[in-house]
Amino acid sequence: EKSKLGQPAKVANQTKKARRIFVGNVPRETGISEEQMLDALYKEMISRGLAATDHNPIVSLKFSREDPRAGFLMMDTPQSAEHVLQIDGWLMLPGNPIQLRRHDHYAPTLDTMAELGIAGAKPVGASTGIHVSGSPGQPALPDRTSPLPALPGPPAPAVGPQLPPPLPILGAQPQGVVRMTAAVIRIQHALDPQGHETEDDYLDVLDDMELGCSKHGRILSSYIVRPKDAGMVVGAEPGDVFIQLGTVGEAQAAVDNMAPRKYEQRFLNYSSVDERLWNQVKQLILQ
Repeated sequence: EKSKLGQPAKVANQTKKARRIFVGNVPRETGISEEQMLDALYKEMISRGLAATDHNPIVSLKFSREDPRAGFLMMDTPQSAEHVLQIDGWLMLPGNPIQLRRHDHYAPTLDTMAELGIAGAKPVGASTGIHVSGSPGQPALPDRTSPLPALPGPPAPAVGPQLPPPLPILGAQPQGVVRMTAAVIRIQHALDPQGHETEDDYLDVLDDMELGCSKHGRILSSYIVRPKDAGMVVGAEPGDVFIQLGTVGEAQAAVDNMAPRKYEQRFLNYSSVDERLWNQVKQLILQ
């Protein structure tokens, strides 16, 4: 099976995290469109010898629904992602230096390192299950885009971690006061699975939720539940987002800021997840 990049779909999915770039300081107030922004970035890459005139390495650019001055790029290869990072701060639109960076908790996989030509890495497509952290001695961070392991045979009765039952879907009014008791935030139904079937749809929403939370602290781990995850964790539903911050205070500040605001024309439910329970969930869905 081939992806729209002409690569085997498995390889494209393995490198997706390495090909995704955050765009900041976007002058949305000027009326610039996603297409105009993408074209300006491509032209800047050409002018600096980082892209060819007959091939645009930028696959897509989408503005954030959480932050009006942010967006996300998807590049065609990890190498082109490294190239576009070199124009961070150089493109001015108009007079605004456009910011380009990776997620703060990005860590390359061995597959990505192999595609970038780093010595000692295994070939792309090799199964490792290992992820490399940013500094020696630091534990590897989970890959939030890795596929879940296949479960043999019919699903067994739930005996693992069980989340509290879902809260009712909100209407025209925000949730009200939310008291966080743990550093892990559950954002219920951040994405409505109806009509959203691609991995990019889920990553776009996860990026938006991370963007909102990261203003209040460092994100330690995150995940969005996909339809294929159904039944693996009792109480989790497709479209639910889990974000672990460093402290309860950081989680409280993030929820206080995000809960009173609509996301895609609707209010979302926020709640705490006990960190010991979240660690059990991570063992199941993030490895």
